[in-house]
Amino acid sequence: MVPLFEDVAERVIDGGKCDMQRPACQRCLSLKRQCLGYSDPWNVVLRQVNDLVAEQVQVRVRKRLQARRFAAGRPQLPKPVHLSPEYETPLLFHESYILASGISFFRTLPVICSETPGGPLQSALEAAALASAARRFCQSNLMALARRNYGRATNSLNSVLCDPVTAKDDTVLVSLFVLGLFETIAAEHSPIWSTNTESNCHPHSRGGLVLLEYRADNDIPTAVDISTHTFFSYIALMEYFLSPPGSAPLWSRLLTAKAANNVGPVLEPLLWRAVHFKSTMDCASYISLHTEDALSPICDIIKSGLAVADELKKSADAVGSKPVSSVPTLAFNYLTSVANEQDAAVAKALYLTVKLHLVESVRDFLLAYPQMTAVLDTRLDTISDTSSWQETYDAVSMVLREENTPKVSSCLAYRAFCMMWPLSALM
Repeated sequence: MVPLFEDVAERVIDGGKCDMQRPACQRCLSLKRQCLGYSDPWNVVLRQVNDLVAEQVQVRVRKRLQARRFAAGRPQLPKPVHLSPEYETPLLFHESYILASGISFFRTLPVICSETPGGPLQSALEAAALASAARRFCQSNLMALARRNYGRATNSLNSVLCDPVTAKDDTVLVSLFVLGLFETIAAEHSPIWSTNTESNCHPHSRGGLVLLEYRADNDIPTAVDISTHTFFSYIALMEYFLSPPGSAPLWSRLLTAKAANNVGPVLEPLLWRAVHFKSTMDCASYISLHTEDALSPICDIIKSGLAVADELKKSADAVGSKPVSSVPTLAFNYLTSVANEQDAAVAKALYLTVKLHLVESVRDFLLAYPQMTAVLDTRLDTISDTSSWQETYDAVSMVLREENTPKVSSCLAYRAFCMMWPLSALM
């Protein structure tokens, strides 16, 4: 039987009094349950030590042990490892430029770094890697780190060049061109054409060429000199075709340079003919064409240039259709090895780019002198640069197409670097 209100107020149940001002007592009355009261403060402070309390302690201990055994048997994710940008970005740079590269200059970088770690080359590579990652992920803080490493590399390089012994090391030569690659990546390009073509093509090229001549004079050329000279010849050739007539200082400097037992640039015979034709067409505007005696030589020159353009097209088709062999062959000015379909597509795009330059030179000349079309026995629309432009565009699209490689991010930067010249020619 539930006690009455007056009885509950005075009863003592299990050592505790009921207090009608407390909510528990009001609850038990409203629910018509027997009021258990409140525990005595003495029992609350001093816990009872009996068999029931001991059993409760053992139950809690068993639950804790069971939870620990269950957690130990479950597979847990490892804690994330946080690496510094100076460590992560060189790996990305290796995947972007070196791993899938067909250019021998890029492929020699890991070998040189493993032989002589540290020094200016390591700082230069870190600067180029940080700049590439900053452009790729739009991180201004990485660009600040890149410029800091660039300053460290230049200071180290200046101190190394002051010593005649250390200046002969291969890392010094490679560091100059890697620093130029950094400036190319980190530069804020302007839509206005700059007369300083060295900054547009590849900075530090003049210093690298002087160092190549110094090494050649001291009879210390190695395979690094040959690959660097070939790479510089490609840069100078790009500058020559993209620059207005008479505005290619790097190319002019390379014509008289002596490096790697060679005088002048490293060019295959077909590209030499293309360069000779462009130089002739640049001077053709100063020749008087009012007499038939002057028209005949120019007509022969134009026909020879169109023949060179046809041979460039055949070379591009041959490189693109050649099956990949176990022994890679060199293509386009001995620059890249055709070891896979990607390298073949790069070489094909470069051949077609030179062809586009030649066709545009002929078309510009015929637009200025329309009387030459009658001498050539052809119409102006037959020497259209539209088809050459479309061929070059399709070749560039093949190189930059995402389906062309299984891992897009592993070589996209290298492909974009190789397509700088074709893309500039298409604009």
